[in-house]
Amino acid sequence: MKRSRRAPFRQRLGEAPRSGRICQPIPSATAFSLATGRREACISGISSALWMSTGQPPEVIAAEIGDGGSGRLKARLTEALNNYLAPLRARRTELAKDPVYVAGVLRRGIERANAEAESTIIAVRRAMGMVYET
Repeated sequence: MKRSRRAPFRQRLGEAPRSGRICQPIPSATAFSLATGRREACISGISSALWMSTGQPPEVIAAEIGDGGSGRLKARLTEALNNYLAPLRARRTELAKDPVYVAGVLRRGIERANAEAESTIIAVRRAMGMVYET
């Protein structure tokens, strides 16, 4: 996140975040627990991503991480996301070997999108009374 020179972001440790995107630093020695307060807001987002990519409930994740802190949690998330994305990456590699097929799929998609957009624009112009016959 970029800030201008005239309005630098200053936040003291322990101060409430000014935005939902800015998180308090969490020492890696801190035991992982389910997010219940300000200091654990970042952990909550990471544990949610881990939960979605593994299907394990947050309580199981918390038990696995234990005293490992946020470093262990992030390492676990990286591993889980790589495993989750592996089939998609393999499919992409397979498709990259056939550029003619990919170009055909893209061309058909463009044709469908243009047809849909054209019918939508016609409907919008009719609704707004902006159909001009020449």
